[in-house]
Amino acid sequence: MTMMDLPPIRTPEPVWSEFADQCRQEAGQWFLLGEQLSRSTAWHIQAGRYAAFRPAGTFEASARNTHGSRGDVYVRFLGKRTRR
Repeated sequence: MTMMDLPPIRTPEPVWSEFADQCRQEAGQWFLLGEQLSRSTAWHIQAGRYAAFRPAGTFEASARNTHGSRGDVYVRFLGKRTRR
């Protein structure tokens, strides 16, 4: 078997629906999603790239305590779509 025969790597989308529901129940409150996650996770959440955080613009996310490309990701529900 060669590298060409291997199937492509598919990274499953994280299951964050319960976390997103908790954020929706307390709109405006910041919650820690996880420590040392990829900092791009915050951008993906705001852009609505993950199903749990759709539609785009309804969640705000920020990476803090960053170390290179990783950081602690905080999320809050804004309650409505915002312009970006």
